[in-house]
Amino acid sequence: MADQEAISYEEEIRKLLLAIRQGQKDAFEPLIEAVGHELHKLSAFRLRRQPHAPTLQTTALVNEVVLRLIPMVNRSGGNFPDNRKDFLALTSHLMRCTSAADYARKRKLSTISVDDKEIPLADWAQEDVETLVALDQALTEIAASPSNGERRSRAVELFLFGGLNYREIADELGITDDMARRYCQTGVAQVRQMFTSRN
Repeated sequence: MADQEAISYEEEIRKLLLAIRQGQKDAFEPLIEAVGHELHKLSAFRLRRQPHAPTLQTTALVNEVVLRLIPMVNRSGGNFPDNRKDFLALTSHLMRCTSAADYARKRKLSTISVDDKEIPLADWAQEDVETLVALDQALTEIAASPSNGERRSRAVELFLFGGLNYREIADELGITDDMARRYCQTGVAQVRQMFTSRN
């Protein structure tokens, strides 16, 4: 019975995503209602994993991400994910970027610099959201790499989003200043290389 319910749930989400891809914008609200419990679980998970103290609450983070998704629906529904797994992956990326950007705003940063491009944090344009999602994917790839990948990913995140200097990053991660500098330099170089290969 549980397996049948899971299949029905997956099918419901797939149909709503297909409707959005076909330009039916009114399918977005039922989609968010259907996956709301999963979005809240993802939000709580993301906030627990932040290397800095989270400033957003779970529900507030979900609401922020929903607001980031609306322009995607309005601008190009055809590029929207076509299955539950990909949709949740997209929202997870947006949650990471949103909570990190919120932290950066609390540190009075107006922009972050990604691949020599300044991205405003106060009011993201659609292109900015897509860049931040790509950045999150690059950080995830770095974290999965051998040789301290998780720590390098966190160092780069603190450097780009948190505006921390090498000494502050070293204190946050419990490493030396020199190691923090190396992690940031090699990590940023990897991010730029990943961006170049995607474009």
